[in-house]
Amino acid sequence: MKFNWIGIGNEHIIKGANMRDKKIALTKLKDILKQIDDLASDAEEIVNEHFKEFSVKADSYGVFQLGWSSNPYDTTLSTIVEEIEDELEVAFEPAE
Repeated sequence: MKFNWIGIGNEHIIKGANMRDKKIALTKLKDILKQIDDLASDAEEIVNEHFKEFSVKADSYGVFQLGWSSNPYDTTLSTIVEEIEDELEVAFEPAE
């Protein structure tokens, strides 16, 4: 499944797939983010349990925030998913 983004000024139109395909793809991306979050939690538990000397450093640098960032200006998988979700809401609103 391939999406083509066409820029129009600051706005984008998603082309190349129907609404159903895009919603399925968005759901898959959200599932991937959940899996990443779960794996990051598992990794954090392992470090905290077996490598305590690295816990503070890992926490300080946010190494377990794999799909996210505390910096609102960072582009992450999470922010891309949010942008796609917003684009889909605009692109597929019913015409009045």
